Amino acid sequence: MPRKERSQYYQEKIKPFLEIIAADARRGLSKEEIAKNLGMTRKTLYLYEKDFEELREALKNGREEASKVVENELFKNAVGFEYIDKIVTNKKEVQYDENGKKISEKVEPVVLEVKKRKPGELGAQIFWLTNKLPEHWKNTQNIKHEGNLLANKLPDLSKLSVEELKQLTKLGDI
Repeated sequence: MPRKERSQYYQEKIKPFLEIIAADARRGLSKEEIAKNLGMTRKTLYLYEKDFEELREALKNGREEASKVVENELFKNAVGFEYIDKIVTNKKEVQYDENGKKISEKVEPVVLEVKKRKPGELGAQIFWLTNKLPEHWKNTQNIKHEGNLLANKLPDLSKLSVEELKQLTKLGDI
């Protein structure tokens, strides 16, 4: 589609939906899914993205916002956090007369708010450290081997006859 026609289409069919496009990117939709929502192919979306800065920014900002939310949640899970848990329990009221005889009993549910702490999760801690401080926290080990391998010390048995091999096994040399 020539650029002039693309510009008119963009102004009418894409620009009014930039906030929705950014929200779709923030929700993790792929560019292919976003293009489908706009009624176009992924390739066409790329052409518009190339020509229109504000579309590029909407897609980029939406993805960055989503990444920040996930990063914050990962960090919270790594270090642990406090939260309020609501617990339903029963409150019992009993009324007595002046002689100590029970005259009424009333039970009603009550919601209590309890402050709790969720401890950090080991998996989130490892993931955070290996990605944020890779020079100190690595998932790989460098093992240096010195010396000869055992295979280098074994005699070459390929040149021995079957009889010679049988004799060696009887001697217990292998």
